[in-house]
Amino acid sequence: MKIQPSYWKQYDQVFKNYSYKTIHQEILSLAKTLGNPFPMNKMGRKPKATPTEYAAFVVFEIITDNSPLRDMELDSELFLNRHIDHSTFGRKYWRIPYEYLVNILKLVAKKLDSLLGTCFAKICDSTGISTNIFEETMIKGRITTRNKDFKLHGLVAYYPDKKILYFKNALGSDKHISDAEGAKKMIQEINESGYYFADRAFDAEKVYKEILEVEGIPIIKPKKYKAKMSSCKAKGREYWHERLYKEIRGMIEPVFGGLENKGLLKTNYRKEESVNKFSVVVAFGHNLRTLMRVKVNSIKFLFILRQTRKYSICLANHFYLNTTIIID
Repeated sequence: MKIQPSYWKQYDQVFKNYSYKTIHQEILSLAKTLGNPFPMNKMGRKPKATPTEYAAFVVFEIITDNSPLRDMELDSELFLNRHIDHSTFGRKYWRIPYEYLVNILKLVAKKLDSLLGTCFAKICDSTGISTNIFEETMIKGRITTRNKDFKLHGLVAYYPDKKILYFKNALGSDKHISDAEGAKKMIQEINESGYYFADRAFDAEKVYKEILEVEGIPIIKPKKYKAKMSSCKAKGREYWHERLYKEIRGMIEPVFGGLENKGLLKTNYRKEESVNKFSVVVAFGHNLRTLMRVKVNSIKFLFILRQTRKYSICLANHFYLNTTIIID
């Protein structure tokens, strides 16, 4: 008999086993694994915290409450045991490299890979990041101002039997980078085979080429026009499966919807690099919450068979036990 806790029962276990302090310590341990994001100042006053502590605290404040810098100052005594001015957090956040935040996201993804095994499918999509930056634009012959929006590109792993999704890779950009270009970069970086699902925005030669090069199977909704016979697009379209696409592709929408409900798709950062880093931190937050849910509701496979005068332990699918595991 299959015993699988419901989604909300699993998250109820997260709240029973985690607090803000334990979440902060979890992020700090991940940051320490990667090392210092930037070098420490050798001259001047002794810093109140290490670069790793600054990075972990800023990331924690963003993924929990999307806190502005002044709120970080208010929380600094609780988590860093010393009062730190809000301007310090702004300077330290600017010094954290974009690649460092991408690496910490991938680190959590690898932990989830080791727990869950090979994913059935990967889904490509993007969502908007709203800002308070205004830019002039031309609409119907008139110059007007509007908010400058950015993008969070995501390559999400999907496990249908466990109902788990997490970011294998993420990319922050402005709207000048197309969905297809973002998917191409993310697929190149992870370099994994398997099914790749995407909508019409990804029906481009560059996307099919990258998927086929990693020996993947593209399930991308084709546009109406025909592809050249010798192109990667023509080869990739041969794998098109409408029913499978309808069953799998829409699974990524709750991921972005959950981030929007938490207020994590809007930021007060104004510099382009800061907004792009914010996008990656948001994706990391989803991965961390998923990791906590998996850790406190770990999947165990246990089935005991009686043989002649002895017992053997075998792996049996679909047995779920609520036990806590420790991940180094």
